Amino acid sequence: VSGPDGSRSYEARWLVDASGRQRVLARQLGLHVDETILDNASVFGWFRGVRDVDQMGPESFRSRVRYTPRRLSTMHFAYRGYWIWFIPLQDGVTSVGVVCDKRFFDPSIATPDAFFAWLRQHKAVASLLENAEPIGARGLDHLAYGTRRFVSPDRWGLVGEAAAFPDPFYSPGTDFIALENDFLADLIARDLGGEPKPALDERAEIYEQFLQFRVEAALRLYRGLYPVIGSYEVCKLKWDFDLGCYYALWVAPYMLDRHLDLRYLKTQLSQRERVLSALGNFASFFLQIEKHLTESGGYHRR
Repeated sequence: VSGPDGSRSYEARWLVDASGRQRVLARQLGLHVDETILDNASVFGWFRGVRDVDQMGPESFRSRVRYTPRRLSTMHFAYRGYWIWFIPLQDGVTSVGVVCDKRFFDPSIATPDAFFAWLRQHKAVASLLENAEPIGARGLDHLAYGTRRFVSPDRWGLVGEAAAFPDPFYSPGTDFIALENDFLADLIARDLGGEPKPALDERAEIYEQFLQFRVEAALRLYRGLYPVIGSYEVCKLKWDFDLGCYYALWVAPYMLDRHLDLRYLKTQLSQRERVLSALGNFASFFLQIEKHLTESGGYHRR
């Protein structure tokens, strides 16, 4: 709309829900989809005075990894059925949390004192928390869920945890935020630029299908697979496979902005069932290795 002084203003025609796990729009529209296979839970808290891992351990190790500052990354301590994270925040505070397959979860640890005591049962974790002060904790009894729709031709969309969430291992939620933000920003810009509604609707539908594909692919990295991560040998195989898939299937096209090309997205969607089948086959493969190592007593041999 042009004003009398020549300025331009736009009518607010899009609604974007970024309300996190409150999921305001998803609840109002009945979009929530239960994830019944991946049954994951989490307890997490915040600590002051966590030791600097880069000052610990032998000089030979720090030299071999070229003095990479591990403290500035998320550190994963992996066990059968669960993993513990350390994430540095600001002002000397560190986030520490655990994500469990519920088959391995003890809900009694969801208080600050109980959680701190439980963490100290793990030798490497305890060494970092030796003089740490806990400053709070909370728990979530189920992490994973989906949505019936991410983006609508009716000019609304969901981003981040207001839409869907699989599992924090590998931090796929940040990937979804990047895609959702790019897709919605593109649709809004095209709409304000006067793109015809049929073309806009087609693009919204392709974006929607691709987001659903991405969430399903992510879920297949976790469903039933938490028992494998405590074995160095199986976790290393899974890590290498998942990393290769991640960069080849998802990262490279995103860095080239191909995720905004409808022809490319249609090609990816045509391969959906083959990709999901391959991920399922490898998940079965990893579980077979875990079963063999467990039965032979070799689960922790490395």
